[in-house]
Amino acid sequence: MKSFEVKYTKGHLVDILTNKRIFLKRGGMFNILGDDNQFEEKDELHFETLPLEETEKLNQLERNHKGFKLIMIASKYQYLVYRIGLSKKTNEDKENEFLFNCTLLEDLYIRSKNDEDWSLCDCICETTQCLDGDIQMIEPVKGNSLNNLFSNMVSFYFPMQRSGACNAFDYFYLTDDNEAVRLCDIKMYNRFQNLNGKRKEVIFKMKRIDKEIQ
Repeated sequence: MKSFEVKYTKGHLVDILTNKRIFLKRGGMFNILGDDNQFEEKDELHFETLPLEETEKLNQLERNHKGFKLIMIASKYQYLVYRIGLSKKTNEDKENEFLFNCTLLEDLYIRSKNDEDWSLCDCICETTQCLDGDIQMIEPVKGNSLNNLFSNMVSFYFPMQRSGACNAFDYFYLTDDNEAVRLCDIKMYNRFQNLNGKRKEVIFKMKRIDKEIQ
């Protein structure tokens, strides 16, 4: 049995004697001993921001995005799914792509200054389940936007296995929490509308209404 005196720094276990990282076997079981005051109840960087109610959220966006037109494209508690594919697998990974759920904890808006170029506003959201792919979710992951949620999921579960960047309009699909969704549903069968399709639909309706008013 091996024994090390270690320092935990920047998410790594470092051997104090050699000043080198200690690499643990993925999926291994270990006994960890330390003084009581060396353990934390939660991560120092734990996501703490509380979601806003409907009126509060709109007021916040209007303050933060003066001069922008705002349109809500999904409401609080809307259920979405998204895929994470890996460019690098470890011996712990039985799959190289996974499907996760996402629940909006605030209303989701898009914004534009010219009625042509629309981008997503921040919206607190959360992933609690892997719907397809063999991975045990240790704990839920939150983000202050869909892009941030995707990045946080990669950092938490797949560090250094792919980029944390994505285009949320293309990656996130609208569905509901009662429907069973698999990877093939969004990759092959186009059963669900992604946010880019929803954006186009909402903008088309807005322009048609504006034209009728004129």
